[in-house]
Amino acid sequence: MGIARHGSGASIASEGQVPGEARIFDQSPALAGRLKQAALKVTIMSMITRNDPLGFASFAWKNFEFIEQAAEHNDEIHPVTQLALALLGLIVFQHEKNRKQFDARVRGKRIVDLNWPLWNVSEPSTTLGQFVKQLRHAVAHGGVQFSSNSHVLTEVEITFHDPQSNWTGSIRASELREFCYQFKTLLEQTAAN
Repeated sequence: MGIARHGSGASIASEGQVPGEARIFDQSPALAGRLKQAALKVTIMSMITRNDPLGFASFAWKNFEFIEQAAEHNDEIHPVTQLALALLGLIVFQHEKNRKQFDARVRGKRIVDLNWPLWNVSEPSTTLGQFVKQLRHAVAHGGVQFSSNSHVLTEVEITFHDPQSNWTGSIRASELREFCYQFKTLLEQTAAN
């Protein structure tokens, strides 16, 4: 049992009920549904750890979003750099550590079937798994270059090069942001099913 405050009064909330739930739910079923989803998300997020690959990816993305927002008010903050760091948690770390969510359902996705930003690549990949493997090798071998020091995502092209396979891929940072977001969403959806 918990206490649910309503204005200046208080009432007892039944077990499993979000405080204030009864009053709000009576007024708006749509709002009630959103509140229940938010409460569930908070509960799930409190159970996620950075030792879990998907949890690590989630935290990496949250950090990027924080830096991106902070950069709007401070010219000394570099969201492009943070995006490259988030790439490690979102894509590279998943390739290495996450065999559960990054399984055949994700690896086998055909690139042409995804409505994601396109990369300029020297050697096209058929599947998402092949592409992520190439990208992982480029990052692991230090093959990341930026076209400028601009803080603005649309002004920076990022090139990834794997010297061992001679694979090269490049993408504008703003498009990499969308690619990473789509990848994270796909992992979460796969984990939920």
